[in-house]
Amino acid sequence: MKRTILILISVISYFAIVSCGGSENKKADESALIKVDTLVKGYILGIGKYWYEEKGNNYYRVCLKIQPDNEFNGDILFKDNGSDPLATGILTSYKESTDFNPSSLFKKVKLTLEPASKGNLKNAYFVSKLEFIKSEPYKILNAELVEDVNSLSKWEPIGDELHPKYENFAVTKLSVCQDKLFAFSGVFTAGVGFSLGYLGDENLKGMQVLNNNKWESEGLDIQGVVLTAMPLNNQLYIGGKFNTKRQPRTYAVALYDSLGWSTVGSPSPFGETAKVLSIEKYKNEVYVGGDIGGGSGENFSEGIARWNGTSWNSVGIGKKSDYANKLSNGLPGLVRTLTVYNDELYAGGDFMTADGKFVHGITRWNGQDWRPVGLGVDGSVWSLAVYKNELYAAGKFTNVGGVPAQSLAKWDGKDWTVISLPIQLSSEELIKTIYVHDGMLYIAGKFIYSSETFDIKNIMKFDGNKLYPVGTPEKLTEASNKVVYGFSGVINTLVTYKDELCVGGQFSFTRDHKVMNGIAKLGLTNK
Repeated sequence: MKRTILILISVISYFAIVSCGGSENKKADESALIKVDTLVKGYILGIGKYWYEEKGNNYYRVCLKIQPDNEFNGDILFKDNGSDPLATGILTSYKESTDFNPSSLFKKVKLTLEPASKGNLKNAYFVSKLEFIKSEPYKILNAELVEDVNSLSKWEPIGDELHPKYENFAVTKLSVCQDKLFAFSGVFTAGVGFSLGYLGDENLKGMQVLNNNKWESEGLDIQGVVLTAMPLNNQLYIGGKFNTKRQPRTYAVALYDSLGWSTVGSPSPFGETAKVLSIEKYKNEVYVGGDIGGGSGENFSEGIARWNGTSWNSVGIGKKSDYANKLSNGLPGLVRTLTVYNDELYAGGDFMTADGKFVHGITRWNGQDWRPVGLGVDGSVWSLAVYKNELYAAGKFTNVGGVPAQSLAKWDGKDWTVISLPIQLSSEELIKTIYVHDGMLYIAGKFIYSSETFDIKNIMKFDGNKLYPVGTPEKLTEASNKVVYGFSGVINTLVTYKDELCVGGQFSFTRDHKVMNGIAKLGLTNK
């Protein structure tokens, strides 16, 4: 028995013009808008919920979201448990937990519509035919990896060793403010992770500053960890998952200046369980992203908030207005990174929607509303950087708008270009951070490239066309001619200090009898 798929279409004036043949029919009655065998082309974006009212009660059905190529702009609702053979594996309806085939995400579809003969839903259609059609090819840049031994520098320690007694020590963030280098640190805790390690005891200071080539405590004792920092007007905004030990206790976000540390508005603007992962200035306001909003009352949208110098405010619709429509407004999930590109604020992370619109891991804010960035990605964006007038996105994803990717792509304001890397990321590997230094885009995190003659561990650099290893190589064994660039461990953060590239992470290695535990710098490049 042939199954059908029910379509709910939000008919707009443009659709009326197309369907009825001209502007003179704008005021035609609703039945005239129905067109048999209307062709709809679009991209499957993901799964959402369609809410409707029946006999005074609110109900929902699971629906498949489509980004249209033409006038169609609605939700596809699967009837009868989504058992249409063409839909099997894409969506199972009428379930709180929805199973679908992730490989179908972003695929282009062609639907043939017929007016519904049953049911009381307004503007309802059936799909008489559903076809997948091949997507137009995205741009793909194959990045060649080459050795450039004439531009390599040695890895060197920064100051005295930060914490020699802790084997699981990690630097979570590096930042420069008032010509000072700040290092924010944590300790890995089994079963929990270093991001929740306890800091600030007599042996381990969570925040330190480099002074005369020695690390000194900066005076704010905290419990938790700092995960992000942004200098602005000789002040340093910090965010993370922490609270200060002294009163009043400050949670998740704080401010440092010449007078010391202070709160940013309320000591606990986002609730005591909040976690701030990113901070960025946009149009004279400070935006923070992370896991925020859930415990902060009704005035904040999920995932992101903004500080105007006097008060915190929501970004977009906010939480107060979402109850009537049963939508999850803001950026529900983790907002991991923020940056400004082409006068818009871009946000990346582990979220699917922005104010109820499907955006998939990355979105942009123009000061008024959230907009998609193409079709987004099928995973998580951990880092954003502007390089050669294009926006680069990196993290953990295998697909950009239907095109296979290796967790790195660039956006020119209109289209994505996938950067094809010569590495294969395993399930536990990812690109954690990208950073522009000395005319190159540095790519770092947890990954390995291996060839017959050399290996690259956790860091490489990109000039827009070619990839290069970083630092002088080290021989793997005396008996082998194979060498390794980079070093074992995880790189969390990169920053430029006094024209040198500084890296921080969870690693420990020795070069030239010098120990580098969690932090190192790359000497000035030989040209």
